[in-house]
Amino acid sequence: MKDNSLVKLTQKLLADGNYFFTREFAAHALGISDAALRLRILRLKKKGEIFSLWRGFFMIVPAEFMHMGTLPPMWLIDPLMKHLGHDYYVGLLSSSSIYGATQQQPQIFQIICNAQVPTIELSRGSIQFHRSQTLSTAFVENVKTPTSYARVASKEQTTLDLVRFYKVCGYFSNIAAILNDICVDLDVRIFRQVLENEKSPSHLQRLGYILETLGFDELADITQGTLGNHPAFCYRKLRPDLNKIGARKNSKWKLIINDKIEVDE
Repeated sequence: MKDNSLVKLTQKLLADGNYFFTREFAAHALGISDAALRLRILRLKKKGEIFSLWRGFFMIVPAEFMHMGTLPPMWLIDPLMKHLGHDYYVGLLSSSSIYGATQQQPQIFQIICNAQVPTIELSRGSIQFHRSQTLSTAFVENVKTPTSYARVASKEQTTLDLVRFYKVCGYFSNIAAILNDICVDLDVRIFRQVLENEKSPSHLQRLGYILETLGFDELADITQGTLGNHPAFCYRKLRPDLNKIGARKNSKWKLIINDKIEVDE
């Protein structure tokens, strides 16, 4: 496409169902220098018609999303992660909200990935990345979006991940409120497998204690059964970041209860 109009190029891409382009693609399609392309990109960015997601990777913003400044995060995450070359899944508070949890943090879109990626600021909110070494064994579902699809943590995987990344999920009272919403109809078979894939007993101890506190006795029993296979099952603090002075011990879960879990009825 030897046309010097970046506007026409973006319109053609949108007509073909493509919302993303790279700097290299645009320069080649338009037959112009990188310097000339930068000026055209700057003009459209100022108008809010394109958004720079990453160095040299741009998102076209259709008219119906101009008020948001970007496409919804679920639409853009898979193309972005493919561009970066990283494995990922939507998780934590973001996957919880997809499954109907009433406790959520809508301004931050949380991603579990296999690399250290800095937070990406959007016009409204941000995309926050959390590194994990266990993506290959995680249970995820492919959710169709208008641009592609998005890899989303299953309910069962989300349940464990919330405890693993408790600091960015509002700590244990907030996590307990979320679990109250999403643990009602977990697939027991998948839940058991998620727990068996977990190498760190500390996450299982904390999850089991919270599940028992909430009255999910079957899930708590499954968690306790999985813990029996861990030789490193020993006493730990419920909240690693708090002191344990005056805290009581829970012998079943081998936890020092140095935090109070409160869930609004």
